Amino acid sequence: MKTELADDFTITESMQQWYSAQGFTLDAQAATCQWADAMKARDCKYLDWVAAWRNGMRNANKWAAERTNKQISVTQRMGASDGKYGPPEDYL
Repeated sequence: MKTELADDFTITESMQQWYSAQGFTLDAQAATCQWADAMKARDCKYLDWVAAWRNGMRNANKWAAERTNKQISVTQRMGASDGKYGPPEDYL
């Protein structure tokens, strides 16, 4: 039966080991708190909350990497490696 996320949902040792093995860059606790708030705000119900958490952690880290890549791309296009906007340093 699908249930709501428990108020006392925490990362277990095996969940932490799984998270560490993935090579994710986000802090597991911070990402979990944000994910839990989203699940409660949407009134989500799942059969397996650990599986839902793993999926949420994959997505959070994927989206963080996409944001970082997007920022790097814009910075490279703008030539703002020194924080000033203008042509790239090697622009002729």
